[in-house]
Amino acid sequence: MLRTSLKQLGKHSLVYGLGSMLAKLLAFLLLPLYTRYLTPADYGIYSLLIITSAVAGILMQLGFGSALFREVIYQESEESTVISTSLYFLLAEVALFLTLLLIASSHLSGLIFGTPDYAYLLRLTFIGAALGVLDVLMMAKLRIHTKSTLFAALTVTKLLVAIALNILFIVVLRRGVEGLVMTNLIQAAFSACVSLAILAGDLRPTFSMPILQRLLSFGVPLIPFGLSTQVLTYADRYFLKHFSTATEVGLYSLGYNIGMVLNLLVSAVQLAWPAQMFAIAKQPNAEKQIARILT
Repeated sequence: MLRTSLKQLGKHSLVYGLGSMLAKLLAFLLLPLYTRYLTPADYGIYSLLIITSAVAGILMQLGFGSALFREVIYQESEESTVISTSLYFLLAEVALFLTLLLIASSHLSGLIFGTPDYAYLLRLTFIGAALGVLDVLMMAKLRIHTKSTLFAALTVTKLLVAIALNILFIVVLRRGVEGLVMTNLIQAAFSACVSLAILAGDLRPTFSMPILQRLLSFGVPLIPFGLSTQVLTYADRYFLKHFSTATEVGLYSLGYNIGMVLNLLVSAVQLAWPAQMFAIAKQPNAEKQIARILT
């Protein structure tokens, strides 16, 4: 049983890793484009926008991406009911949260950049983060069913779309930071359409309060973890901007993105692990198996 679990984990980690590797490789190839058509200050502003958007995304998602694994695999709840309940609740919650963020964008721009001039770009990034909630549910569904090949194919497809849009907005239209933000927004809209198409087969006119309560009880405590990870990994950009300039933030972020290529192996295993973990957790010798795999 342990050997089978390790084999499955290794197999899916390899496919996730290949998809992630291709995505990061293509992203790496975009760096010369950024350095040619953007100033370091532009890239610094963009980095701060993306980090702020990621924080908003963590708050919007409420940890449902992880909670779905437990509910479908461990609790063995009907998947269509879980997907329907999750989607309907998150759409309502995201609509409310996004409205608050859009209203507060000018104030947040002043806090982050020292000027309200970037409120428009913040609003666009927040809308992209809201659309990303659909992507989280869809990707969780694929990982639950260990459809690693489709997961990797969609990851690379989205990046290819992003590259084409980057060339259009940055090289052809010369839109600078706004072009990067527009690229992310259009890519998020594209991903949301794909996600809805994949999730459509599971949607039912049903809503389960017991399932919602379990999803929230498992997912919401993960929010501090997600925020803490963002603080440990990316908060230094805010300090750099406060004590230095956007140019310094841009140079630092470019170097950091090059170094993150080394994170490929870790991210591949992280993508494959949850589906394996909750399947093992139902077995009588779960603690021993998980301990040996982690060792």
